[in-house]
Amino acid sequence: MQKPKVSVCVITYNHQEYIEKCLDSILEQQTNFNYEVVIGEDCSTDRTASIIQDYTTIHKNIRFLDNSRNLGAIPNFIRSMKACKKGQYIAFCEGDDYWIDENKLQKQVDFLEQNLQYGGVCGEIVSRDVENQVENKLEFKNEGEISFQDIIVKNKIHSNTMLFRSELMERNAMDAMNELSIGDWYLNLIITKQKSYYYLQEHFALYRVHGQGIFSKKSNFYKSFQKVRLLYLFLQKEGDNKNSNLIRKSLAFHIFGALKASGKENKKEIKELYTILLTERIYKINRSVVRSAINLIK
Repeated sequence: MQKPKVSVCVITYNHQEYIEKCLDSILEQQTNFNYEVVIGEDCSTDRTASIIQDYTTIHKNIRFLDNSRNLGAIPNFIRSMKACKKGQYIAFCEGDDYWIDENKLQKQVDFLEQNLQYGGVCGEIVSRDVENQVENKLEFKNEGEISFQDIIVKNKIHSNTMLFRSELMERNAMDAMNELSIGDWYLNLIITKQKSYYYLQEHFALYRVHGQGIFSKKSNFYKSFQKVRLLYLFLQKEGDNKNSNLIRKSLAFHIFGALKASGKENKKEIKELYTILLTERIYKINRSVVRSAINLIK
């Protein structure tokens, strides 16, 4: 088999209801190049691993990573992404989601081959609430560049639609993400720090929202707090003269959001937020919100 042009990263855990649809949507891609599927299965307690094993006997372009022990979502994401060394490009799909365009990879590779100034390309999703059986086809944004500045406050790149140049991933920098609960945003910040993404007006993937989801159904405080932790780590590891002010402004915004959503049960996290506030000298923030948060931890 010739060297694959694309490495498709799939991470999965207890996705026996969904994994076949995910893998079928990847293996049915219509391309004029070879691609591999790198699967990080995180020692599931259901039939996910055995289903994947069946696929490996038929499809020789699947690489099934060691699944002898449970790593956790982010460590599994990191080691699976780092294992995607063969492809010139890397794409991603979680095991409970799937691609809805059989030409996704071809369209995206063609675009990046013709537009060397961009580091990656992405598109839009269809969102499905599994519990309520509601499907929402997200409206298109304006087609065009997505820069570091565009995603420093909010990640506008849907991970299940992205394809990027492998050389931009900075594998050593990925290890810092072990401390986090969010992986794709940190990765996209690393990439766009070097080269922008390009957003295409194409619905490339279906994203499932369900009770097993790692992030989508968490509380507003949890989401804001984890974003603060990510941005603070990124500032420490990747901040430079060009981007530090942008990161601090985003950090202030999310600290405000976390403090506003906090309660008495969040005393430990509030102390951490307050420490960041002082360490980075982020004073331009709503004082009444800060005062209320301080009262909670007294």
